[in-house]
Amino acid sequence: MAYDPTAPTESERSLAYYMVGVGAAANAVLLSAQLVPLPSWIAHGCILAVAASLLVAILSSRNDDYFRHISFVASRFAMGVIAIWFCLEAIIHAGNGAELVGILAAGGQSGGNPTAGPKDWFASETLAVTVAMAFHIRFFFKRYRR
Repeated sequence: MAYDPTAPTESERSLAYYMVGVGAAANAVLLSAQLVPLPSWIAHGCILAVAASLLVAILSSRNDDYFRHISFVASRFAMGVIAIWFCLEAIIHAGNGAELVGILAAGGQSGGNPTAGPKDWFASETLAVTVAMAFHIRFFFKRYRR
């Protein structure tokens, strides 16, 4: 096998896996922050760690083929989660639209609370944290599955 001066060293490969692991831990903290508020400095630090881990996994071209393959599989899985998320959001909002038509047909009388709904769970921050967590889960599932 010929010498490749651009091939990643063992320490560079270990650092890439370590960065993705730190990002997964920070992502778990952010996911729990959807239910329990965190101080802003912790949340912002976790957001930076998740962003760094995703950038290392997706944009790094100095990693070996195995790392890039795992990143590709995890990225595909994360895109599938986005597709399912958008389908659920469309179905739920179509149901809310049907409720609005029913309210208008009933002469403007609503039987429930019109402000209650799934809008908080479909916020962009929740979507981002969930998709990043899906990426990290699939990344480590692919890496450690035997």
